[in-house]
Amino acid sequence: MSIKSRTLSIVAAGALGVAGAALPASPSLAALPTCNTASPTPNASAVPLWATFGPTWESSWDCLLRQGNTGDGVKWLQENLNRCYGAGLSVDSNFGPRTRSALVSAQRRAGTGADGVYGPNTRRALLWFAYFHPGCQHAGV
Repeated sequence: MSIKSRTLSIVAAGALGVAGAALPASPSLAALPTCNTASPTPNASAVPLWATFGPTWESSWDCLLRQGNTGDGVKWLQENLNRCYGAGLSVDSNFGPRTRSALVSAQRRAGTGADGVYGPNTRRALLWFAYFHPGCQHAGV
């Protein structure tokens, strides 16, 4: 390869690298943390006691739960699947095959991608039980 060809190749590769760096990165579910707790969600109700609770990571609503996860985030998801979707799960804080199956069913009913993974799209689509209020409602986040 001539020096001119090599120089052109290096310049072209550098230009592609700069152009690629200028593109916005699409949000990746793989980059989200695992939900490890639950927090009250803001809602559209004027009555603050009607807050729903949902899985969170620290104070962020953007988190994931999938088969194999354990902890309070899973516990709140199971509780919600029981109360709003009649899943009949043992609330054991373990995201096993039955929790995954119940989540897939709830995702289908909510009209979102039914992949058995809880993330931001599922959070927005599902109904959530509200304390001191009959029934389930969409969360405000």
